[in-house]
Amino acid sequence: MPNSTTSHFSPAFLAEDRGPTIIATNASFQGVACLVVLARLCSRFAILKNIGLDDWTILFATVLATANIVVAAQKNPRLEKKADQMATQV
Repeated sequence: MPNSTTSHFSPAFLAEDRGPTIIATNASFQGVACLVVLARLCSRFAILKNIGLDDWTILFATVLATANIVVAAQKNPRLEKKADQMATQV
């Protein structure tokens, strides 16, 4: 039975980088969330002709979440390498 200093996982599993997959998944969900927020803001403005504090809070949170994904994507070395490869192909 492993103690607290050893791992349950194999070295191959631990060496695997799932960062790009996590970032892509977050970006996909964030894209859907942005569409939902945009639809909400458009409908609120069309129906009520007024955007309340809750709407501004949702918009602010959406902007922060999007910025978080952008920063995470820029900090990931595998994504940087892929972006460099794509830039040289163009």
